[in-house]
Amino acid sequence: MSAIRELVTGFPWGLILISDAESTEPIPPWRSDNHPVASAESAVVLRVLHRDDGDVSVRIITSESEARSSEIFDGVLSIGSGLVRVSDALGNEAIECPLSCGKHRLRLYSDDRFEGAIVDVLLD
Repeated sequence: MSAIRELVTGFPWGLILISDAESTEPIPPWRSDNHPVASAESAVVLRVLHRDDGDVSVRIITSESEARSSEIFDGVLSIGSGLVRVSDALGNEAIECPLSCGKHRLRLYSDDRFEGAIVDVLLD
């Protein structure tokens, strides 16, 4: 099965935001420099390759078997709007996908913990 949605672009500040499409919740700071992800209830930020160093391929996938790299995060994302959004930090480049309202298991896969060029997003 192929990815539901895919975005290939450069990410300013080297960050991907994964969130409820209507979330305005602030993201807490990283727990330490050793954590590639910072998360809140309805939003997650992932460190990736900076735009100056190249493009990142990010896909929303439907099963773990589609993941192109290693799991770097396993958590929960709350969706209240019925729509998940994956975007750059400014929201200029984005993909969206319908998802039932409620709490969903979120797993992130990347080829590098801090400067990934390949990222897969799996929501239950």
